[in-house]
Amino acid sequence: EAVANYRPTPRLTLKAEFRREDIDRSNTGKEDFYYHTPNLPDPLDITESWGLPDEEIITRVKLGFTSRLLEKSALKLSGWVAVQRNDDPAYGTSFKDSQELFLASSYTPSPIWGLLANLALLRQENNGFEIDGFRNDTDPYQFTTTFDLEREKEQQSLSLGTWVTPREGLTFDLNYGYFRTAIDQDQLFGKNTNPEDYTILSDSADYRQTVQTVTLGATWRALDNLSCRLEGYHTRSKASYDPDFPVQGPFGNLAVADPSDLRDISKVDIRQNGLRGRINWQFDENWQCALEATFDDYDERSSDVFDGSVQTTMVSLSRAW
Repeated sequence: EAVANYRPTPRLTLKAEFRREDIDRSNTGKEDFYYHTPNLPDPLDITESWGLPDEEIITRVKLGFTSRLLEKSALKLSGWVAVQRNDDPAYGTSFKDSQELFLASSYTPSPIWGLLANLALLRQENNGFEIDGFRNDTDPYQFTTTFDLEREKEQQSLSLGTWVTPREGLTFDLNYGYFRTAIDQDQLFGKNTNPEDYTILSDSADYRQTVQTVTLGATWRALDNLSCRLEGYHTRSKASYDPDFPVQGPFGNLAVADPSDLRDISKVDIRQNGLRGRINWQFDENWQCALEATFDDYDERSSDVFDGSVQTTMVSLSRAW
C-alpha cells in the first residue's frame, strides 16, 4: 500500500492511495460431489480440495481531496473516488469491478449554527462467476455443464443535518438519512442437468431495500463534568426480493416452487419510532460513567410478524491512565 499527499495551497490537500492484495491458497481444485446409488458398489471419496481460485489479486486506486474555501474554515469540502479490480473473485457475492464516490461538506458561518451533508455512491458487478453442474445418468461424478451467474449491486446513501446552539452548553440538532440498495442477480436452484430433474436458472432476481431516518436531538451540558443527551427518531424500512422463474420446466415437469410465494414472504415494510437518553458523568480526572436507555416500537405495515417493542438499559464505567 502506498499513500501520497500534496498540498498545492494552504486550503487544499490532495491525496492518492494505491493498494494491492495478493491472496494465495493451497489445497484448491475442482470440487467432487459425494454421490451414491445402489448401482455403484462403493461411493466416491470426497476430494479434500477447496473449490476456490488458488490465486486472487485485488487492486484498489483511490483519489481524494480536502479543501477549506472560506475564511476561518467556515466551508469545508472533502471527497474521494475509488476504483477496485479483482482478477478472479472467489465467491458469487464477491465482485470483479467496484467504483465508489464519496462527498462531504460542512458549513459553519458562526458558533451558533451549522450545516452538514454527505453523499456516497457504490457500484459493483461480477459477470464472470461460474458454477459447475453435473449429470448422474452415465457418470455421476462427471461435470457436464457450467452455469454462468451475473450479479450487480448499487448503493446510494445521503445524510443531511443542521445544528443550533442558542446558548452555551445547549445544542439542538436535526438529521435526515437515506439509504438504498439494489441488487440484480442470476439465481440458480439445483444444478443437476438431467431432463427429469428440475433446475431453476433465471436472470431476473432483484432485491431492493430503502431506509429513511429522521432524528431530532438535544444535548445539554449541565455542568463541566455532566452532560445529557435526548433524541427521538423515526425510521421507515422497505425491502423486497422479486424472483422471476418459470413454474414449468423445459421438459414439461412442474416446479415445486412459485416465484410469487417467495415475493410475498420476503416483503418488509416497517415503521420504527424510538427514544434514546444518555447521561455522562466525569466524576474525577480518570473515572467516567454513563447511563443510556432506549425504547423502540416496531410496526410492520403488511402484517404483525415484526410488531413489538424493545427496551434497553446500559451502564458503563471507564478509567483512563
